[in-house]
Formats: sequence, structure tokens, C-alpha cells
Amino acid sequence: MVKTCFIPRSLVILSGCLLVGGLSGIARSTEPTAFELLKEANRYVGEQAKDKVVQIRSEKSVGSLTPNVWYVVLYDPTATLKAQEVKFGSGKMLSVKRPMRLLEPVTGGDLPLNRDQLKVDSDKAISIARPSPF
Repeated sequence: MVKTCFIPRSLVILSGCLLVGGLSGIARSTEPTAFELLKEANRYVGEQAKDKVVQIRSEKSVGSLTPNVWYVVLYDPTATLKAQEVKFGSGKMLSVKRPMRLLEPVTGGDLPLNRDQLKVDSDKAISIARPSPF
């Protein structure tokens, strides 16, 4: 004897719409670029550090070329070691801290970069590097 389960048709249609809507939202969402995260990092630091980027780096991405964990380091003249670091994961702020950057003041790596010279965003850099055999 086979038992059958009655599922209302409206529930099946609703769950199908939610599934398709959820998948299309996933397909449309992309990871933010390094420049977008720099703008976002300005929300989490003081006025003296805004737009004074020293370094933007990412962790090694697993399963794709697009990283989802980024670190934005900004020059902060009020900090002990002159830097504030904002960590992002999937476009969301995870932490803000003042990192230990002991060698950077000696080597000159603590000074802000010239924003006019920053022209290639992370998505463009990935598209350039993709055909590379390395």
C-alpha cells in the first residue's frame, strides 16, 4: 500500500518562487571590489584616517578567484603605529583594530598612497591575471 501526501498547490508555487527568487539573488550578488571596500572602511574610522589608504590586501580565496576576506589599512596619525585596519568578510565589516606594523615606519610603508595613482580595481586585476599561466 502506497501512502500519498497532499501538499497544497499554493504552497508548492510559493516555495518555488522563493527558491527561484533566492537563487537569482545569489547569482546577482557579487563580492565588493577593493575600491568599494575602501569607501566602506571610511565609515568605521575617524576623520583623520578617511581616504588615507596605506594597504589593501585579501586572504587567499577558496574555490574562486574573487576573494571574500579583505583588509583595508588606513593611515591614522593619532594611532601609536600610525595605522588602522578594517577587516571585511563578504562585504561586511568584521573588525577594526590598530595593527602591529613595526617595520613600516622604518621602511616608509606607513605613508598613505596617492589616490590618483590607484587606477586598477581588484575586479580588473583579476580579469588581467586570469589568462596568466601562473
